[in-house]
Amino acid sequence: MDKSTDHLQLGQKAAAWNNVAKEYNAAFPVSQSKSTQQLKRAWEYIRNRVKKTNSSYIRKCHETGGGPCPTPSKLDELTLLAESVM
Repeated sequence: MDKSTDHLQLGQKAAAWNNVAKEYNAAFPVSQSKSTQQLKRAWEYIRNRVKKTNSSYIRKCHETGGGPCPTPSKLDELTLLAESVM
């Protein structure tokens, strides 16, 4: 993912999010259409949830007290998909 903020990159990112919104709304025509901002916010929520889960697991692995690392928590399908994209 390119985190550049020049004019060309911002235009490409906006076009990509518009494309995502268009495809999402075409996939679910019965429901109320979602805006680009709503989909961005939903993606941020999912991404932050994955980061929080991963950091919590790493923190538990590095705790003092010895013993083996705890088993990772079961992740739902959406979380696994988001993790593979990140």
